[in-house]
Amino acid sequence: MRALSTTGNKDITKAFVDYLGAGSTADKWYEDLPQPTQESWTDIETEFARRWPRVTQATRSEQELERELLTTALGEKELGEKVNSGGIEVWTHVAWADKMAALVGEANLSAKTTHIWQVRDKLPEAIKEVVKSTHADWTAFLQAVRDVELQHIRDAVEKSKKREKEKLAVENRLRLLEAAQSSPTAGIRTQLSRTTLAPP
Repeated sequence: MRALSTTGNKDITKAFVDYLGAGSTADKWYEDLPQPTQESWTDIETEFARRWPRVTQATRSEQELERELLTTALGEKELGEKVNSGGIEVWTHVAWADKMAALVGEANLSAKTTHIWQVRDKLPEAIKEVVKSTHADWTAFLQAVRDVELQHIRDAVEKSKKREKEKLAVENRLRLLEAAQSSPTAGIRTQLSRTTLAPP
């Protein structure tokens, strides 16, 4: 309504009424206003503000922002996947960098280096191999994360899966060995393996 300030007072009040939904709470409120108030835009604004005071948005403290900054993790298993961000599909490391940029902006840290090394330490190895903690500020650091080549990430994910398979195979072999050693005949077999037969 402020844009109508060059228009006459009565024109503004008439235009305001057009924005009220018929039968709505605001429409009923307007109908209950005294006639002189309905004709004065200043009085309408005052009464409106009294009936629907502006809600003060809760803001996060500096500590809350820093805590979220330090706990917003990018998991190793998430790498190389796509997620929906703002209605478009992006790679997880890009979505993470965008989310961190919003947090950093809210905390007024974009042009600083505060906590970069701590955040980098928690990144997956594939990202840490390429992105160092020595960037000039958060903006440069997060851009470096966004710029990590997808092929590098895919190669790292493939290596990680291969290591995981090898680890599972070793664990399965160990379980089989433990099971064999804890069988009822394990003691006898051990003694027999140590026994030597002497010629008669």
